[in-house]
Amino acid sequence: MNINTNMPSINAQNSLSKIQSALPKIMAQLSSGYQINSAADNAAGLAIATTMSSDVRAFAVSINNANDGISMVQTADGAMSSINDTLQDVRALALQAQSGQYNAQDVKNMQEQADALLSTIDTTATQTSFNGQKLLDGSFSKDIFIGTGPGDKSIKVDIANMQVSQLGSDSNANLASVMSPQAAQQAGQSNGGQASLETNPSKAINIIDAAMNQVNSARSSLGALSNRFESSINNLSTASVNTQAATSRIMDTDYAQATSDLQKNLIKNSATISMLAQANVLPQNSIRLLMPWGS
Repeated sequence: MNINTNMPSINAQNSLSKIQSALPKIMAQLSSGYQINSAADNAAGLAIATTMSSDVRAFAVSINNANDGISMVQTADGAMSSINDTLQDVRALALQAQSGQYNAQDVKNMQEQADALLSTIDTTATQTSFNGQKLLDGSFSKDIFIGTGPGDKSIKVDIANMQVSQLGSDSNANLASVMSPQAAQQAGQSNGGQASLETNPSKAINIIDAAMNQVNSARSSLGALSNRFESSINNLSTASVNTQAATSRIMDTDYAQATSDLQKNLIKNSATISMLAQANVLPQNSIRLLMPWGS
């Protein structure tokens, strides 16, 4: 039996120190909801979770980019749909002019209507924009980034020019040639009247049909782009959910386990304090045993 060195007390104090060091950590886990609150808790886990959290934010940005891409495509497609409707109206006028049932004044009136309609196509082509960027004037060519880091993939978006000078069978017989010379000149074109409703309605119909085919082809391309964006959003959303779940497994507190650990350590804390009190009494009891009777 040792009197100078109270090993039971030392062991009890050591156990109590460990328990009381663990309690704040467990309480922090329960109060914060995270099992890792500092690098000291789990340095490797914190590093991995931080990287995953960065990926989740990157996924969110890419999803927003893809959604913006869809909105942009829808804006362009809506404008092209309007252009297509206008071309159908011009074609109907050309068919009337070709029928031979109308006098020169009637055909002239039809030409004026056609000129006005074709002018609206140019207006639509030059004014349609998304986030301040013109979409249908031939200037739009962008790479929409949908990745999470350098070198990741992007979707190339090129939108066809929808101006009257670019629609039709070829550069010499475009939609501008369906306009009257005066209207074409106002549009900055010099080939007006070559296939107007007054001079050659049959050729005008062919040019209009070619223009409609171009518009439909451009709309098909936009539809394919929209599908790619939607597919990317689905893939990014799945990746984001999986990454968040993985981050949660690393970072989030298991409340059942943490509550159990807290109760266990509280009980051990109380028991160890009691044992420490008993251990501190042992040397005194030993001294009493060695003292002479009656002392």
